[in-house]
Amino acid sequence: MKNISLKLSLLLGAALLAMNLSAFAGPDGQAFRPVKSREELSALTPGTEVAHECPHCGTIVISKVGKDQAHAESHTCPECKMKVTYRPTAGGKSPAPDTRTIECVDEKTGKTMSAKVCAAHKK
Repeated sequence: MKNISLKLSLLLGAALLAMNLSAFAGPDGQAFRPVKSREELSALTPGTEVAHECPHCGTIVISKVGKDQAHAESHTCPECKMKVTYRPTAGGKSPAPDTRTIECVDEKTGKTMSAKVCAAHKK
């Protein structure tokens, strides 16, 4: 009887320990928020994580901003190999753009699309 009680106590203790350890795992206090324009994308500081979504296949790639600001110029999808070039925000009296996307162009076809780009911000 003591053997069963000891095994049960050890099992419950291990389960509690596993639940407590998982509470410490997880995100490091960052939230990804949409970037609204190429200008805003260019203004990000080096080291900031940026998530690019391919407008063709939906693949999401996370990269870090470098000093060369290449992340604000173009993005090549590793899955479908589509190269997307980000366009500067158009001025004038155009209809209100979707504030969660950046206008871009497919290099091969010249087709204008909207790409979702988000940057990490500390909470």
